Amino acid sequence: MTKKLKYQAQSGLAKRVFVALSAGSSLHAMVELYRREHGRLAVRWVPRENLHVTLVAPWMCDDTVPVCHALAEECRNARPFELRFTLVGPGPAGHHPRLIWARGPVPGELRQLQGRLQKRFGGSSLGEGKDFLMHMTVARFRAAGRGANIGERRVSAGEICSSVSLMESRLYASGALYREVCRVRLGG
Repeated sequence: MTKKLKYQAQSGLAKRVFVALSAGSSLHAMVELYRREHGRLAVRWVPRENLHVTLVAPWMCDDTVPVCHALAEECRNARPFELRFTLVGPGPAGHHPRLIWARGPVPGELRQLQGRLQKRFGGSSLGEGKDFLMHMTVARFRAAGRGANIGERRVSAGEICSSVSLMESRLYASGALYREVCRVRLGG
């Protein structure tokens, strides 16, 4: 059993970090096509460089160096896997969707890796007790519920994931900006 590490903020130098899979060129192309087809929607599109799949929800961290080392340790025995998206549409499910997201099946390798990372880093309580839902946020509606009339669209986009990143998230009124802190290759 892996010891759960605590990286809680103790000072004003803390960073908001999360673990993610960064989108590559195939996924960027799928999102760009969707964006061109739905350009008139009242949404804030996620910038290309911010497209990712979150594996561990954000938490506050004072020192990212030990987190990067722990991330490398967890990824040492993981193998690359295919990340595939099959649907793009409003979410989460319900009457008041807030996002447009791409979704797809969770490969077994990803499910195992995400479970280990969640146990190790914990993240915020947002992810606790919930099943992992692989998704990539494409846009955010300017007002909740605006996407209720937008249907889902079938897509077929995928790529091989061979690395995991620790990302820093800086929140601004205009939206979040992400910066890669470290990238770890799967399989060491």
